[in-house]
Amino acid sequence: MIKRFFLSAFSLASPQPRRRVNPFLAALLELLGLVGFLGLGRMFAGDPNGSKVLGSWLGICIGLIVSSAIAFLLSIPASLVTFGLASFVVSAGIGIGVTILSLVPLISAFRLFIALI
Repeated sequence: MIKRFFLSAFSLASPQPRRRVNPFLAALLELLGLVGFLGLGRMFAGDPNGSKVLGSWLGICIGLIVSSAIAFLLSIPASLVTFGLASFVVSAGIGIGVTILSLVPLISAFRLFIALI
């Protein structure tokens, strides 16, 4: 059961729209995932997995923000010893995380748009 939830929430499987909706509006709503609200476009299209995606994505975004803040604060004293190397490593990790968090909503919106056309 956990495996099924994980796959349905994170795999970006093709959405299962239940009603005919405007694909442009659904894709724009899905792009709200860039600010943490991934899944609104799926819910608008009537996909029952939209709420699971929304809850999971909010948890991932909040977890990344909190862990990045903690890592950055811990890297400040370590940077004094390593001459800034710790801050560089943390910044690179945050940059990779932000890149991934930016690509997932774009891909999801594109797939939703294609499924609704």
